Amino acid sequence: MDAAALGRLIEADCHHLPLLALSAAGVLIFYEARPIRDVITRLSFATAYPALMLIAVTLLIGPWNLLMGKRTPTSSDLRRDVGIWAGILSIIHTVRESSGNWEHFDEARTVGGLPVATDPR
Repeated sequence: MDAAALGRLIEADCHHLPLLALSAAGVLIFYEARPIRDVITRLSFATAYPALMLIAVTLLIGPWNLLMGKRTPTSSDLRRDVGIWAGILSIIHTVRESSGNWEHFDEARTVGGLPVATDPR
């Protein structure tokens, strides 16, 4: 491994390790904050909200740079890395939601030909 590749690896870890820690902390906080007994539902909420927050951060990086008087590039490493972690949490949330939550859809109730989700609680 040459010095340039090592430098890029260290730079990538500079963003990814803190984002991993923040994502894990967010998931744990939201998991514990929900007083629901069902683990699957708690995991759904615990991955959805941190993912949404990370998506919001990716969208706010550009305006923040403009407010700080910095030039906003088309693509930045930080925005890309935050987006990667938002995508990871979103995929976990989506896979979890699609793996067994179909009982909430009532085939008898439809809007525009699509089944309507109902809350069984």
